[in-house]
Amino acid sequence: MHRASGGTSAQAIYTLMNLVPGKYRVFLTWKADPQGATNASYTVYDNIHTIGDALASDTVNQTQAPATDTFPIEKWHCCNAADCPDGQPYDDQYHHLVACGGWDNVNNVVLGPHHKYGWHEISGGPFETTSSVLSILLDASTANGRVHADAVWLERESCSESEPYEPTDPYSDSGPNPCNYPQDPLAQMKNGLDWIVEHQQADGSWQHVHSTAPGTTGGPCGGQCAGDGGGGYAGASTAFGILALLSAGYTPVSGPEYYRDSLCRAINWMMDYQNGAGGYHEDFTYATFGTVEHLFAHYAMAEAVAGMDMALAGDCAEGDGSCSVDKHRLRTSVQMATNYTISERKPMNYADLGDWETKPCSSPIHNGGWHYHNHQDWGWSDVLTNPWGSMALKASQLAGIQFDSEELNIAELATRGNGCECVFDQEEWLPRKFHYLSYGTINDNMNCGQLMTLLLLQGGRAGHQVFSDYMNDNPPSPSDFWMAFFTHRMASYNGNSDYSTGLKAELLASQVNAGHAQGSWDPSGTISGNCGRHFATCMAVTILNELEHGIRLQP
Repeated sequence: MHRASGGTSAQAIYTLMNLVPGKYRVFLTWKADPQGATNASYTVYDNIHTIGDALASDTVNQTQAPATDTFPIEKWHCCNAADCPDGQPYDDQYHHLVACGGWDNVNNVVLGPHHKYGWHEISGGPFETTSSVLSILLDASTANGRVHADAVWLERESCSESEPYEPTDPYSDSGPNPCNYPQDPLAQMKNGLDWIVEHQQADGSWQHVHSTAPGTTGGPCGGQCAGDGGGGYAGASTAFGILALLSAGYTPVSGPEYYRDSLCRAINWMMDYQNGAGGYHEDFTYATFGTVEHLFAHYAMAEAVAGMDMALAGDCAEGDGSCSVDKHRLRTSVQMATNYTISERKPMNYADLGDWETKPCSSPIHNGGWHYHNHQDWGWSDVLTNPWGSMALKASQLAGIQFDSEELNIAELATRGNGCECVFDQEEWLPRKFHYLSYGTINDNMNCGQLMTLLLLQGGRAGHQVFSDYMNDNPPSPSDFWMAFFTHRMASYNGNSDYSTGLKAELLASQVNAGHAQGSWDPSGTISGNCGRHFATCMAVTILNELEHGIRLQP
């Protein structure tokens, strides 16, 4: 229990996460305090209180204990067989809420369940949440006495029978169909996927230091194939593995068991890895590259929800493998991740946008996007990180995750506003000249990510000269897998089939065809030193599969 003086700025915030979407009753308890407030104010929110909608408010008198007959004990049969008339087995899960059994010496009868403490139900319930999160805010600012933050109890309506999982209906006219995945893929694609799965860790994750993998069906790598990346950030490396398998049309509930099981173990590992705030990163990475690690993972996990829902809706899900994914838990995990992504975005100051026609390089807009690590430590968002945040939100939208669509508009503004040396066409709202600078030098890695993001967030712009100019200046090449991932998507969205054909040929020709590294790609280009052979191979496989079967995430 925590206590604060009335009339102060103190707040107690209860954030109740991992909820199955549905209706909940909210109960409070506290100890009576003669100096307590008679007007302690509680507000219930759907989602995190800073971004969610207020559902109801209630005021309680904390000079008196709550009533003792409000908590719904009738459904909790918690007495042991010796003491309880109905003979239900003892369950100590609720012993702090309900007193169980006992003998009434006055009336000489056996006692059944009865209230142990008083509870107050917040008025206006039950409250419906669609976001998997409920928040309760106790505010001391208007209180006329001491305010006590004590226990909160949620009671889900009809919780004894969980509602059946209802998959969303993501559009299925683009990308691989999980119910009709390629039965005879190109040998190079299969070899690439096999290398990835064989270098998966025993716990289901992937590591940038791939040489530590024990081997899935064969022996351990033990450094037989060079090109390890740096240590840590397993959320990112696992995300790349998930994306590669999803791009082939496989899901954790459909596809050949070898790949299906690999995806299942990776997704379960990622849900265990997720922290309490919803981020797919370890807390100690927050101040370094934790946010971009989370964005990689958020995108992959949202794509996994969409792919799995397509398999369920198409009635091709299989359940005979050694691993299974809890569908409710996965959707809740991605909802939490979406909330976290939004909270990590640098707030947009619309007054900073200025005159788009004459935006000078000396004053780019750094609001509205994401940085590599927490936005509280940095005053700007980053052009290499924004595409992943934008794709993550777009994939959450595809999967039916709840959030305000204005977030995608803000991401678009951030994409345009971060540009240097840009001259915008107001009618088409796209740049006629589009150069992102890195320390005074035009950086093509920045250009391709931002241009792809503009196409993704503002569909229907295919054929605009700025995209064709970029691809003419940067011919297909597997020398930078980060750049190739964005450029091939730009080519697809822009309708440049010749570029896609050339990139496919380059990737197939550069695959390793012998030794323990057979099926992989040598690391090169942006972040190759950090992410190594695993990243290069996952990107190459994802690109090849998307070139062959299409991209699920569309403008």
